[in-house]
Amino acid sequence: MSLQDLGNIGEIIAAIATVATLVYLTVQIRHNSRALVRSNEFAQASSIHDITILFNELNWRLASDGELAEIYTRALAGEELSDTEATRFVAFVNTYIATIENLVGQQNLELGYSDLDSSSALDLFAPIVRQLLETKAGAKWWREVAPHLYIEEFRTQVDAAVDNVRSPLPPGAS
Repeated sequence: MSLQDLGNIGEIIAAIATVATLVYLTVQIRHNSRALVRSNEFAQASSIHDITILFNELNWRLASDGELAEIYTRALAGEELSDTEATRFVAFVNTYIATIENLVGQQNLELGYSDLDSSSALDLFAPIVRQLLETKAGAKWWREVAPHLYIEEFRTQVDAAVDNVRSPLPPGAS
């Protein structure tokens, strides 16, 4: 066998090794792509679960704390609250709004609720948010404190969603 024959055999072996490497890399990329998709699906499911837990905790606070439930009911009825009661109420309102902000942020990152855009997510909660922010304590908090806690873009989105709830229904809608 000549040196040229050995060189040709070496080239064939190198070509086979290259093809085998490419096949191996293709298989690995497919596995990694599937793993990445599953990881993203898990992150989305986890995000949805976390938001659900946050809202459940808020509802549980109202259900399990009779004093807070009374404050909440009185605030929504337009009754006067003491300073301490107003503080407890706006702490609840802030937590509720912060949970919605978390939901909107996760949607923007496509970590959950991807079938909703941020405005429609706000629209889902707008009737409750409207009730909270139309109370005397809630309105004052939204005007005076919320601008220091939430970015203007989010506050504008909340205001728009709340305004849409106030809008009259189109003719024929019920």
